[in-house]
Amino acid sequence: MDFILPRVNSANLRTNFHATWMQAIGRLKPGVTLTQAQVELSTVASRLALAHPKDLAGVGLRVSTLHDSNMDGVSRSLLWLMTLLSLAMLLIACANLASLQVARALGRSHEFAVRAALGGSRRQLAIPLLIESLCLAVTGGIFGILVALWSNDLIGRFLVINNEPGFTVVLDVRVFAFAAFASLLSGLAFGLAPSWLLARTSESQP
Repeated sequence: MDFILPRVNSANLRTNFHATWMQAIGRLKPGVTLTQAQVELSTVASRLALAHPKDLAGVGLRVSTLHDSNMDGVSRSLLWLMTLLSLAMLLIACANLASLQVARALGRSHEFAVRAALGGSRRQLAIPLLIESLCLAVTGGIFGILVALWSNDLIGRFLVINNEPGFTVVLDVRVFAFAAFASLLSGLAFGLAPSWLLARTSESQP
């Protein structure tokens, strides 16, 4: 944010005990920890609950750092779980693609044996397979970005932030950079196995 304006503390706001969405930002005194601040605010919340049991029963005050104020522990755990599930799906897709590449490369073993007999080195035999794997990975990355752009608004409508439906999922340069990096890395990592296997198979054949 560029600047902050103080909110006018109106009379209606002072008597409104249902505005639990509001967050107060402040600085701790030197030497005061979050635990000490939490104890003091819990005491204030208990007094308010006794004074207004109908409106504030079961409602407390929670102290957190500014970095952690917009996400609790459950949301953070779900976010990491979604990330791990996405990585697992990526590994499964890459493993399936690598197995298909290996099967395809073994089917071309006679062709590569002829190339090796004509003087082709292991590097010359592996480069075409690596290029094929990179082309597949880059194509998959492009289609993944297109699907993300298409489903971005659809997914955002089902997200609820602060009890308000609808959330804009920003696809910025970092998302595209990660997609490009993941595509190139998966293409290289899972394209080396069939290339290495086929090169050894070609050298072992007479």
